[in-house]
Amino acid sequence: MVACWSLNFIVGKVGLEHLSPLTLASFRVVLAGIIMAPIYFLLRPRSTPARQRTSPSTRREWRTFALLGLLGVVLNQVCFTVGLNRAWSPSRRRRHWA
Repeated sequence: MVACWSLNFIVGKVGLEHLSPLTLASFRVVLAGIIMAPIYFLLRPRSTPARQRTSPSTRREWRTFALLGLLGVVLNQVCFTVGLNRAWSPSRRRRHWA
């Protein structure tokens, strides 16, 4: 887990040398969705009683689910890449804020 988190910063810095912060955040979110969607559909239970269901089924639950995804994942990644872009880097010749 520590290796994954530390690689996150390194890959982010390398990615920011080639992409803008918002493009990189969008790429990361879309790539994660492409990877996770098949895993979700392959591993979810086929038939469960209504009481034991775990995925959202009503319109209100889907709205809540989408809002949590937007704020918890998308906004998190945008803030992470924008912050990483503004952080000090040797290639920026010691300019602290870009």
